[in-house]
Parts: sequence; structure tokens; C-alpha cells
Amino acid sequence: MALIGPWASHPAHARQIFDVRTISNRQDRASGGDVLVQLSTTADSVWIAQLNGQDVTGSFRSAENSPNLPVLLTGLKPGGNTLEIRVDGKIRSKLDILDHPITGPIFSGPHQNPFICQALAFLKLNFSAMAKK
Repeated sequence: MALIGPWASHPAHARQIFDVRTISNRQDRASGGDVLVQLSTTADSVWIAQLNGQDVTGSFRSAENSPNLPVLLTGLKPGGNTLEIRVDGKIRSKLDILDHPITGPIFSGPHQNPFICQALAFLKLNFSAMAKK
């Protein structure tokens, strides 16, 4: 049987889908050096996963009763990280992950320094005003 059409000159894996995404948080909100990621692809696919150029393929495990391959990626560097799924040396899927310190900030501005909590003074002021009524 010969292939006819646009796939005739392309190997079978050229049509395979490689969908990689973070599932523990948004890809721009990872923190503490790790993130939970999921790869969705066909069971017969052959691929290599690289995090910042390091092979992490062996970290992916089959999920029971699911075609998805989850992995807890650890060792993220602070700032930008890149997870690439490669087939025959070519990038088939890419995920940019932004890691933040576990102490934050993640989606707000820098920490206020020094931080002076005045919640108790506010409560005392409000209760004093209420007592006078």
C-alpha cells in the first residue's frame, strides 16, 4: 500500500500530535522549582523530552486508564525554563515555564520592605468608634 497525497513523503510520526501543558498551575506561575506537566500523544510515539537541554524523558509515566503522561518536573531554575518534546532531533512541542520563588511574589509586585502590619491598630480604632455609638 502506498501513501498518496501530502503524507507520501513524510514519515508516520510527522502526523502525530504532541500536546504538552502544565496541570498544577499556569505555565507562567510555577513556584518553588517544580511543576506538574502532562504530555498527550499516541501510545506508539517515540520522543525525547528535554528541560533546559537536559533529558527528562524517563520521568514521564503512564497514567492509569489514560493516554496522558504526567510528570513532576523538579529542578526548575528561577525565571524562564523550556520543556521541549523532540522527534528525530526536531522540536515537535515546546512549553515555556516561568518559575518564581516559593516565597513569591508570583502575580503581584515586589515584597514591601519593611512590612509593618497595622491590622490590630485598625481593629482597635474601629472598635473604639463603634463603642462610642
